[in-house]
Amino acid sequence: MAITKKILDGITFYPANYCINSALGTYLKYYDVDLFADIVGRYWEFVLGVDHGKGFFSEEMVRYRILPTINTYMELLEDKYGFCFTFKRLEKSKELLLDSVRDCVKNDLPVILGVDGYYLSHYDSYHQYHGLSWNHFIIVYGFDDATEEIYFLDLTRSFIDGPRHTLDYSIFYEAVFPQDDIYQLTVDMATIKMEKKILDTVASSAQQVGQTNVDGILKETDQEQIYFNQDALRQLAWEFEQLAASSDSYAREKLLAPILNQIILISQQRLANLQHWKKFNKSDVPQVEKSFRSWEKIKYVLSPRRRIDIAEKYQRCSVYINDIIKLEDRYYAT
Repeated sequence: MAITKKILDGITFYPANYCINSALGTYLKYYDVDLFADIVGRYWEFVLGVDHGKGFFSEEMVRYRILPTINTYMELLEDKYGFCFTFKRLEKSKELLLDSVRDCVKNDLPVILGVDGYYLSHYDSYHQYHGLSWNHFIIVYGFDDATEEIYFLDLTRSFIDGPRHTLDYSIFYEAVFPQDDIYQLTVDMATIKMEKKILDTVASSAQQVGQTNVDGILKETDQEQIYFNQDALRQLAWEFEQLAASSDSYAREKLLAPILNQIILISQQRLANLQHWKKFNKSDVPQVEKSFRSWEKIKYVLSPRRRIDIAEKYQRCSVYINDIIKLEDRYYAT
């Protein structure tokens, strides 16, 4: 007897700052693996890259960039956890799309797909403007042929409208294959399967949280690198102080932009450190929690929506960074 409806159990929405992280976190949670606590909090750290060069008026200027010191998610999950990633190239056909989704769900595999938010009623750009289909990712976890609907989870407005939604088959097809796709992009459907459960309960310590093999990464580049701990934080605090004191901070602010744009990523990584510690040590670590809150304060102050005097804005950032230095000095010395 043909299966005409199936909704997967055990799909728990995973909140994160980006749709791909949320989709991946939701999928991993299906296998009892926590994206933050097991992966990001255990294996992520940062290297602060400093590129020296000539700037305005031939003065020596410094440009910054941050490099996460990790393997790709896929490599890490395949090597450490026994996951198998499968990507299927989809033909531009409504029936083939639906058949592919049905087959995966019938085999207890959720589906990660990129969609155009123009077709999602809860999305900011609904019926206003189109976006590239791979700019937004959702998790499909069910279908119903009787109502002709697919069931999916989405990060967008999840704390307002909830993460669970349905979409008509025809609209779902249009969202995956937008009619005005001027780029003529190919569409892939991704599934993840855990071949063997090797997630263990290895005893963790403060030294293990966030540690990575930084030396190997440093050797791969000729540019000066600073491990994103105390030295890098002190340099960043100094830059914030210079911005606060400068009457014309545009040039220096522009050079800091690559770091400022990734503050959200650093705060997310510190949150993951905290979750990893709590999961494996069954206890709180106040230094990491306070460090995370300080990164969140920096992110808040730097938000374009906050109308704060520029000198006050960067002075606050300098104070928060110095707070983090004191906290993480004790944390890494544990």
